[in-house]
Amino acid sequence: MISKRKRAGKPDVPPLPATDERVARLLILVDRANLIRGVTLGLAHDLRNALQGAMLGTRALVDLHGTEAGDRLTTTLQNTTERAVESCLRLTQLNSPADEQFGPVVLAEVVGLVQALQRFQRLLPTPELRVSLPTDLPAVRGVRAHLEHALLGLITNAKEAVGRGNRGTVTISARREGEAVYLAVEDTGPGVSRDLMDRVFDPFVTTKTSGPDIGLGLWVARDLLRRSGGDVLLENLGEGKGARAVLQIPIWKS
Repeated sequence: MISKRKRAGKPDVPPLPATDERVARLLILVDRANLIRGVTLGLAHDLRNALQGAMLGTRALVDLHGTEAGDRLTTTLQNTTERAVESCLRLTQLNSPADEQFGPVVLAEVVGLVQALQRFQRLLPTPELRVSLPTDLPAVRGVRAHLEHALLGLITNAKEAVGRGNRGTVTISARREGEAVYLAVEDTGPGVSRDLMDRVFDPFVTTKTSGPDIGLGLWVARDLLRRSGGDVLLENLGEGKGARAVLQIPIWKS
């Protein structure tokens, strides 16, 4: 369990000095667009390969029509097309305007969507992603789009922390404790430096020197979770053993 002493970012400090709701929403949209950009680039690559395969397969069907090989090729083309359509639908789900209506959210569905989308982040390192969720988790209170946004941001940070060329892992797990569910994202990277830990939840703070990251991910995740009475916690797992970011989400009470 992450103690209050280990919480980073000093939760009682306002997210931004003199920031109104309009500015906060704008920063959330900027971070969302940044995440979607990374997913879209990988999706475009997959769609291009699928369309090229479909084009070549369609030409071949002219000669194979009515044969057993033609039937197999038809099935392959159908499966390829269905996977491409499903990928586009998943991206549409993430990109749809967030309904601000708070309600019960099933975390397994949130994790499932984000798990499917993160594989398109081809510009990021690709460590092994492990998911371990209890089957009896209660529904939580929140906005589903907010939770998807926050979780995808944490996974993105974890993948970048592991780095390219390393056989690291990113693990998603969850547990219920009291009146909240703790959804954790752990990585086997180097962890967060001590001087950065005190300000890692401040906007525009980033350790990256290249790429599109602008240092909004953790601030946005915390802002989104606090809108539903939750929070985001962060701790190191030990010297050079990685870090754990946790979404603390209140349980839904009807």
